Amino acid sequence: MIYVLTGGASCGKTSVIEHLKEKGFNVLAETAKEVLREFPDWSYKKKQVEIFRRQTERENALGEEDVFMDRSVIDCQIYSKILLDRVPVKIKVKRRYDKIFILDRLPFVKNDVRIESDEEEAQKIHNALVEEYRSLGYKPVFVPVMNVDERVGFILDKIDKRC
Repeated sequence: MIYVLTGGASCGKTSVIEHLKEKGFNVLAETAKEVLREFPDWSYKKKQVEIFRRQTERENALGEEDVFMDRSVIDCQIYSKILLDRVPVKIKVKRRYDKIFILDRLPFVKNDVRIESDEEEAQKIHNALVEEYRSLGYKPVFVPVMNVDERVGFILDKIDKRC
């Protein structure tokens, strides 16, 4: 089963993913953060193409074990649509995701790899993610704001997994 954790900037995805990993679950960390840190001088378009490439490769390489992903290739598509006004790479994911969790946003905080300029842009991306997953036939589960342990418990309850 593939579970996607998504949402706009500053919603706590990385903290939840790290907590799931500490509990022994398989996770796929956010590819975009890796690329943005690795290639800070590249143009955003070039970075986005690399994010697409790596994310698609990683998703297609997943086996049959359960995995929690910090974003998906669909997120790459939305970031491209909003920040580049187009999608520079064709999406080639071979399977559908089993469950989508959209984390409610926390107050916007800028960090070393966050490309959103402000709260307004982060909310715009968040809304676009919700719309895109729904348009693709997913029925996302919205994860309310609460502490990390409670959010992990909420997610695990929704997939009937216990630690």
